Amino acid sequence: MNNVTATSDAGAGSGPSDTEPRSYFTNLVIRWTFAADINATQAADAQFQSLESALESADGDIRDAMHLMDDQHGKTAIDATNSLQTLSETCADVSKDAKNLRTALSRYASAMSVVRSRYEGFISEASAHGMTVKGDYRNCSLSYEDRPPVAWSGFVDRVF
Repeated sequence: MNNVTATSDAGAGSGPSDTEPRSYFTNLVIRWTFAADINATQAADAQFQSLESALESADGDIRDAMHLMDDQHGKTAIDATNSLQTLSETCADVSKDAKNLRTALSRYASAMSVVRSRYEGFISEASAHGMTVKGDYRNCSLSYEDRPPVAWSGFVDRVF
């Protein structure tokens, strides 16, 4: 779902004869992809809410039909009542599964919203500190090629 990579030249000398490690980055690239489609997940959650309502309504209709069959006699009436009972139980099972799926989707969307907000905050802070930003929270590349400004070092220390 998430793929984050970072590359830098930290620890390398500035030239072939320079073997002293650097204590700063002169080049840094951070890339990521965030594959979660939060809007689609929230839309699916809304669809499951509609499904739950439809299933509850259908179960009510089935139970009403069962009550109408209570006063009927004969093998056909018994078979119809049994079929309606099975249908009602199936409807209840599907409704339970739909509620569980909706709960899972809702929790997933909430968790991914937090991740999205963190990525958006990271992008905003990186941009404010002079990094080049390409893309958005879903597919982003942050980079700089020259030694960062002094104010940026605190940001790098927090991230790494």
